[in-house]
Amino acid sequence: MTILFFLAVVTYGRENAVPFSTVATAVVGGVAFPMMYSCIVLLRMHETYGRLYVLTPFTVAFAGDALAMYFGKWFGNKKLTPVSPNKTWAGFWGGILGSVLGLLALSLIGRAWLGYTPDYLRLLCAGAAANLLGQLGDLSTSLIKREAGVKDYSHLFLTHGGVLDRFDSTLFIAPVVYFFVSLGFI
Repeated sequence: MTILFFLAVVTYGRENAVPFSTVATAVVGGVAFPMMYSCIVLLRMHETYGRLYVLTPFTVAFAGDALAMYFGKWFGNKKLTPVSPNKTWAGFWGGILGSVLGLLALSLIGRAWLGYTPDYLRLLCAGAAANLLGQLGDLSTSLIKREAGVKDYSHLFLTHGGVLDRFDSTLFIAPVVYFFVSLGFI
């Protein structure tokens, strides 16, 4: 990263200058993504509930995304942001509800599977907070695609895009979940 910043500064204003967008891409791809996803490994390492906690970011993301899509189709007419033109305010609220419900369902599975006994009010707060940042992750990667002129990162999942299109919100959710777990909040 230091070398890229150095090259961007030294070549600034020249014909062959290293654009800041190159530096920013390297920082996001080389530092931010691995740091955020390393939280999933840290969640798995929890001595008692690691097998449950490692599923939490994915549950929050997928349940939130699913209910956001349905709420958007059923009730959505007011657009959320031009960054992602298909997202609506109804989908925004549906995503929060979906994540909370998904996390509550996962906690019931954890209770039967591992004897997990959460504080359900805290779990509700954690699910809502994680979803909010998950939606930021989704919108952030949409912004990257808009800036790059790309609709989907690939077509691995047919109409659902590529791997990053499916997992972009977990990028932001995993650190939030790890934060709550490390504080003993959930």
